[in-house]
Amino acid sequence: MTQPTKLMEMTIRDIFKPLFRQKILIIIIIILVSLGSFIGAIFSTPKYQAKVLIHIKGVGQVATDVYRGIGAYRIHLTQMAIVRSTPVLKRTVFALNLHNRPLDYEKKFCHPLKKHAINHGMKDLKKNIKKLKGRALLDFKINLAINRLRKNVETVLRPNTDIFEIVVTDYSAKEAIAIANVISRSFIIFDHQQQLAELTLKYGALHPTIRQIRDSIRAMSYKLSRNELSDLEAIGSASVKIIEQATSNNKPIGKPKRVVILTGLFLSIFIAIGVAYVLDYTNQTFRTPQEVEQKLKHSVFGSIPKKSFLDKQIINVKSKNRLTSFYNELAGQVYIELKKEKLSTVMFTSLMESKDNATVLTNIALSMQNQVKCKILCIDVNFTKPAIHSLLKIDQTPGLADVIENKSDTFANSIQSLEHGIDILTAGTTNAYPLNLIEKSSIKTEITKLKKKYDFILFSCSAKNNINYANLFSTYVDGAIFTIDENKDRSHVIERAIDKFNKNDANIIGTILYNRIFVIPKLIYNKLG
Repeated sequence: MTQPTKLMEMTIRDIFKPLFRQKILIIIIIILVSLGSFIGAIFSTPKYQAKVLIHIKGVGQVATDVYRGIGAYRIHLTQMAIVRSTPVLKRTVFALNLHNRPLDYEKKFCHPLKKHAINHGMKDLKKNIKKLKGRALLDFKINLAINRLRKNVETVLRPNTDIFEIVVTDYSAKEAIAIANVISRSFIIFDHQQQLAELTLKYGALHPTIRQIRDSIRAMSYKLSRNELSDLEAIGSASVKIIEQATSNNKPIGKPKRVVILTGLFLSIFIAIGVAYVLDYTNQTFRTPQEVEQKLKHSVFGSIPKKSFLDKQIINVKSKNRLTSFYNELAGQVYIELKKEKLSTVMFTSLMESKDNATVLTNIALSMQNQVKCKILCIDVNFTKPAIHSLLKIDQTPGLADVIENKSDTFANSIQSLEHGIDILTAGTTNAYPLNLIEKSSIKTEITKLKKKYDFILFSCSAKNNINYANLFSTYVDGAIFTIDENKDRSHVIERAIDKFNKNDANIIGTILYNRIFVIPKLIYNKLG
């Protein structure tokens, strides 16, 4: 069947099944992603920005050769780099006393939960600072303040202009404005100092131009404060001009926390749904009877739901619970098929544990006998891991192995009759290798004899541990029913197992889907129909 055809055959139920099947995973992903967004929003301390506009003239009103011979674009990049240089930032740090800021300055503005994280992150830094004294301590604080300030300062060139922005970020809008203004003035001072150094070499220290620049540096140094300057004072005589002092919109940068949390919630839903469909698409187990029939080319008699905590392993045929009703319907389908094909000896096999395989066989036998009152014999041929005796709480010996090895009289004397109306021949006990035990025995002759006494003889033979043994035994019976565990059996493994049976000319008359999970609640399932 082609992929487009499969898509055309999909129903609304098929679309919703992966969501219900992966509902726990979906819930976990939504919770984790939403929680991550919430924590991220809480741990994101609001920051504010302030901007100063700088005009680059290249050559100041006072003549200088500092920028001659440099292209315009390179001048812009040079000046923008100078803004974040250590001399400019160091002057700003001293002017605003930033080196004496608390190491955990952010704690004044952050969420209470983040304070614990800040305290934890500062432990090592505070320990190192305690070891320093005098000049070493001062230098450490200054360098730390400069590095922190550099991370919060950026320059942005406005396209097609000679203007760039000095953008400062801080946890306080007021502090951001003050820092941006002082950095811009420190930058002006540094530009004056460049001119002063060059012109002093050229004209001497007593030249009027030199004195004028020194006066400008001295005046600007006095104005390195949080106070705003007049526009004329801000412009000054340097080759760079402050054309607009620091401003801020007093709004935190980035998305509001509520938007971040809601975005995380919606994103978590899409991620969860996407993961659910990917996992469902890549799942290699059988989830529906239709998948079994399409891949294995064998009909499905029915399905058995996953047993709940309150359900017993062996059903009570007189009760009307959910598990019993499924077994009754399944037993009816098996009985019809056996009568139609005139089959009296059937092997129930699977890649499940022998106990699960025996459970399916026993419950079907009990339900079939209750519905049609036929004579049924159940035989356990799992010699290595016998299970029927423990399920029905009957004696393990004498059993089939005991008869074969002449430890018991006959098959007839080893059969145990139950009050439920079915007869049981347990596996018995043996140390022999199962394959050798069956090949050397006259079990085929004995099965022929037992056919005259019973309407149906059902054999429990799990292929989990020895598929060759189950394959051989399938030639001793009229047909085989293959039980598939929906939650565990991978499709390619089942396909290989059935191929081996087919190559041995085994008559697989159908399959049963075991441990089936009906993911969509019945009420919703009916609504989607």
